[in-house]
Amino acid sequence: MTKNVEYFGSEKGMAERAVGIFREEYAKAAPGKGFFSMVLSGGRTPALFFRKLAAQKGLDWRRIFFFFADERLVDRKNKNSNFKTANDLLFSKAPIPPLNIFTVPVSEGSGTAAAYEKIIRGFFRSKGGGLSFDLVFLGLGTDGHTASLFPGSPALGEKKKLAISVLAPPYARPRRRVTLTLSALNSAKIAVFLVSGRAKKTAFDSLVKAQKNLPASGIRPAAHLYLFYSK
Repeated sequence: MTKNVEYFGSEKGMAERAVGIFREEYAKAAPGKGFFSMVLSGGRTPALFFRKLAAQKGLDWRRIFFFFADERLVDRKNKNSNFKTANDLLFSKAPIPPLNIFTVPVSEGSGTAAAYEKIIRGFFRSKGGGLSFDLVFLGLGTDGHTASLFPGSPALGEKKKLAISVLAPPYARPRRRVTLTLSALNSAKIAVFLVSGRAKKTAFDSLVKAQKNLPASGIRPAAHLYLFYSK
């Protein structure tokens, strides 16, 4: 795995760079195998990226398939839903086929994680290959968490499952969530962290140093890791 660390003067510049990476990787992968799979994250930082991605021209959206790194177990219309954010800013703004959007089935209750894992495995099986996302976009919390993999969480040690139910710390509400595991996220060819704001600078610096106590340091994609930070 190789690594790039890049700093931006604005979130706009970071979002444009992220879209550029998406277009590069899409151009490499989609023509050969016929599809492109990417994982999205929630939070405030990806908002501008979603908007710019939705405005892209010359893409065959029928070939692009979307998954989620994690989800809060709330209704999809709830403001805390990662799907709602992506839907409002991306899915509803671009001609993306609804069947290409693989949401976390929050209505499954205690069986949500297992149901989402079944969905993911079924998708890659239908494409005739093993689990391997083309591109993963991730965020970073002030505590060093990514997706819903928080410090000290048993989920960090999960080796077999692709998705797992977690209870986030009291400071991270809503607490009930489903997250992809490190095993699932590290199946990706490329991973991109989008981080912004002074409050996250310390955590970002720790990620750059790959400090072992940081959950986000467990992200090791197959080919390349991009660490982006904007003020």
